[in-house]
Amino acid sequence: MPTTFDLKVRVIDAVMDEELGDSLPNHRLGCFVQYNDKFVDAIMIQQGQVVKPDTLTIHLDDVPGVPDPKVVFICKDIEQDEPYAGSVSIFRSILLEGQPNHIYT
Repeated sequence: MPTTFDLKVRVIDAVMDEELGDSLPNHRLGCFVQYNDKFVDAIMIQQGQVVKPDTLTIHLDDVPGVPDPKVVFICKDIEQDEPYAGSVSIFRSILLEGQPNHIYT
């Protein structure tokens, strides 16, 4: 029987080196979210007027043939591919080890 877990994520802040921070201010930083190599949505740090929300719920469905799919966060300019700030990948099994309804930062 397939299982679905919901993961609520939020972008609060980003800390970058001075050079990258000058060329990519927080109001232009987009966090593009993927699950199992498929684009889910983009979120942004809330400050002033933004084009995307700062919170997203990801449905961590079972994926046939993929024992441990991953969630990937790619941080870059919301309108362009550059500058690219970085990315983080987290396997679903690691996320499921956490406590339900607990906030992790």
